[in-house]
Amino acid sequence: MKKNRTMRAAALLLALTLMTSCFVGGTFARYTTSDSATDTARVAKWGVEVLASGNLFGTEYNPNSVTDPDKPDQIGTVTTSVSSNGTDNIVAPGTKNDEGLTVSISGTPEVSYKTTVSNASATDIFLGAGHWGVMVKATGLNAASNVVGLYTESSGTYTKVTAGPWTSGTTYYELHDYVQVTEAYYPIVWTLKKDSDSPTQPATIAAAMGVMQSGFEAKDGNANVKSDLSYVLTWEWPFDGVNDAADTILGNLIAGGIAVVYAESADGTYTAPAAEKYSTSVNFNFSLTVEQTN
Repeated sequence: MKKNRTMRAAALLLALTLMTSCFVGGTFARYTTSDSATDTARVAKWGVEVLASGNLFGTEYNPNSVTDPDKPDQIGTVTTSVSSNGTDNIVAPGTKNDEGLTVSISGTPEVSYKTTVSNASATDIFLGAGHWGVMVKATGLNAASNVVGLYTESSGTYTKVTAGPWTSGTTYYELHDYVQVTEAYYPIVWTLKKDSDSPTQPATIAAAMGVMQSGFEAKDGNANVKSDLSYVLTWEWPFDGVNDAADTILGNLIAGGIAVVYAESADGTYTAPAAEKYSTSVNFNFSLTVEQTN
């Protein structure tokens, strides 16, 4: 009897132990899977600088500045030999600008980029090929005067007198400052310097601008590609002793009130030159933009 009670007590104890084990396992045992992530970022670098500095032209020029150290009492003495009578920038024979205009981009962006030139245009001073001169009214003529070789005018056309005596009441003209231009004359000598390369001399300001545009637009690049590039444009209108007559015609064309005339051939009649035969102004427009591509 005692043995049976002992067996029942042991069975009860075993049952309680199993129940406790299930309780503990159900409360404290579980599957666990975990992960974590952290990250930071900064703004990608741009740092591209586009710069246009300096001036090509001015209202006056002082080519006679004294800088000779052997003449210290004269250093700084300046004779202004070319000066505008207003606010217009001007150029003339014997003037130049050695500092000129600098256009540059610099920087190494961390994004891809492209370089664009817009509003690009340029015109140069020039005198077209042909025969040029100035008609000046002849004075002091009379019946004894030889008028062959002079000119008469009708509706803006000047015709050379080839025969016949002087005629009373007729106005005669002499052809002054005659010059034959065999090919278009561009008086300004342009110099373009790229970075540390040797300078070049483009034929015209338009040609210089074309070189600059091609150079800058070739600077498109991927991220972290250096974009540094600089051009310096300078000019001179030299006294060369060869083109003085052509220079004089250009000066008379801009002066106004001077009867500058033009002919295709030496024996032809002279008329006022058409606008496309010459230019008395120089203009330069150049806009440079660097922008991210994506």
